[in-house]
Amino acid sequence: MKFTLCLISICLYISYTSANSVQSSWKSVTTVVELDEYIKEAGKKLIVLEFWGSHCGPCKTVAPILEQLAQKYPSVIMIKVDVIESPLLADKFHISTIPSFVFLEDGDPIEQQTGFLKRKFEDVIHVHSSQEQSS
Repeated sequence: MKFTLCLISICLYISYTSANSVQSSWKSVTTVVELDEYIKEAGKKLIVLEFWGSHCGPCKTVAPILEQLAQKYPSVIMIKVDVIESPLLADKFHISTIPSFVFLEDGDPIEQQTGFLKRKFEDVIHVHSSQEQSS
């Protein structure tokens, strides 16, 4: 009887989490090689790197907003970098505070933001996406 109840609980939990999970539009990288591949594939597209950590409260708070922005700007490549799993990438971009965002064009940093301000974040996307479209 206990086994059956446990099995039912597990099935209900799996059904609930599957129904309520959203596929993230953000890609994840852990190595410089992985990031270089995304940069190569992106061509002239704008890339946004989010440096975050699972222990970071503000990172968790902004995650749903960032997901909405990824849906709103599908032409922008958005990549998550966990600073614990990827310390070399954090060092490469001189990240000392999370969340931090680095905007790349042609693989080169064009802007960096510490913390998250939605308006400022979108302003950078608008400026650099419009340059991309006018090229």
